[in-house]
Amino acid sequence: MAMGINTQVKELNTEETKLDVIAFMLKVNKSAISKMGNKRVGDTNLTKLKEFVEAAGGKVNTQITLANGTVINI
Repeated sequence: MAMGINTQVKELNTEETKLDVIAFMLKVNKSAISKMGNKRVGDTNLTKLKEFVEAAGGKVNTQITLANGTVINI
């Protein structure tokens, strides 16, 4: 049975491959990425969270609302 390009791409697009790419982009080993992926957001350093999300193609927005109602976007 012949494999088309779509089949090959699907086989490459695994969770394991994604971890490898993110680890490469952040210049850390894959186990560090795996550990970060298992943490709760509240347990993760904001800078590391931002780097992780952006390496995965996402975007992080942080907003602070002060007691007087003033909103600060970081």
